[in-house]
Amino acid sequence: MGSITRTFANNVTITKGSGLAKISSASSDTDVAQVDITLPTDYQWFTLVIAQILPATDGAKLQAQFSVDGGSSFLSSSANYSWVNQGVAGSSGDYTEHNSKATGYGGFQKSGMGSDTAEGGQFTIHIIPKRTGAHATRGNTYHGFGHRYDTGDNFRGFSFHGQVRDTNNDVDKIRLAMDSGDISSITYTLYGAKN
Repeated sequence: MGSITRTFANNVTITKGSGLAKISSASSDTDVAQVDITLPTDYQWFTLVIAQILPATDGAKLQAQFSVDGGSSFLSSSANYSWVNQGVAGSSGDYTEHNSKATGYGGFQKSGMGSDTAEGGQFTIHIIPKRTGAHATRGNTYHGFGHRYDTGDNFRGFSFHGQVRDTNNDVDKIRLAMDSGDISSITYTLYGAKN
């Protein structure tokens, strides 16, 4: 029996223009209630990198709502979101939080971020919209990971997974907001893949 040596050349097919492309980016140090980011419908999936985010209110948590009509409205019914997050909250150990059709938002973290300039957090969020031909239970999902800073030595990391439910339409916009107060500072870049 022979052997096959896998190499990049004989194992990978690359279609020109099929890799991640930068779609948009922004940075702001002005308090805003929310940040709306368009998810162009000609992309198959997205990666949103939040290089830094700082809440105006101490202990606030980052949340999201999605739109299926270009941002004219955002899904806010408790039937629209199922999600779970897991993490380590510094010296208090690990945690798991799960909400199945129980909230009007998609959750990313259980414990909030501090508002001191040395605090805040970072997130990487992958978004897979529902596309034509997808099974009714597929798509409009998000997952990712992140961590938050504090002024002490405790590390707080987390991962999260969720789905936008009760809609047969593609999500085409995401709204980021804190559960309490404004976003005082944010820097993000949205990437997308067409294939």
